Amino acid sequence: MADAPTLPEVAKPLRAWLNRQIVVCHTMFDQRALVRGFAKYGLPELKCRWLDSCQVARQTWASPDGHSLPVICGIIGHGFEHHDALEDAKAAGALILAAGRKTGLTPAALMRGKRWRSNNRAGVNHKWTKAWNLC
Repeated sequence: MADAPTLPEVAKPLRAWLNRQIVVCHTMFDQRALVRGFAKYGLPELKCRWLDSCQVARQTWASPDGHSLPVICGIIGHGFEHHDALEDAKAAGALILAAGRKTGLTPAALMRGKRWRSNNRAGVNHKWTKAWNLC
C-alpha cells in the first residue's frame, strides 16, 4: 500500500470512468468511503448513481441465512472468494445480473423504483425500496 497512488492522484480518471454510470456496491460502504474521501481532499463529487446489491438481494431472494455476498453467491451459483475487492465487485455484478434474470428488470429499472413479484421460495410480494443514492 505504501506505493499505491493517493485518491487525489486517481480522482480524475476515476471520475471520468464513474460519472453518469450506475455503480453497484454491496451495502453502501464503498459509496460512503468514496464520498468521504473526495470530501476530505476537497475534490468535486462523483456524479454517478449507486445501486446497493444487498438491497436488490433482499428484494429478490428470501434467505433465512441473510443476504451477504457469500450467501447470495451460493444461491445464484456464483463462485466467490470472500474479502478480495475484485471478487466482491464481480460477485455484486453477478448478483445484479441474476436479479435481473429472475425479475425481468434492468439495473436502471431497479433504480427507478419498479415493483415486482419475486419468485422466491416464500412467494412473498416485494415492493422495491430505494436502494440508490445520487452522489
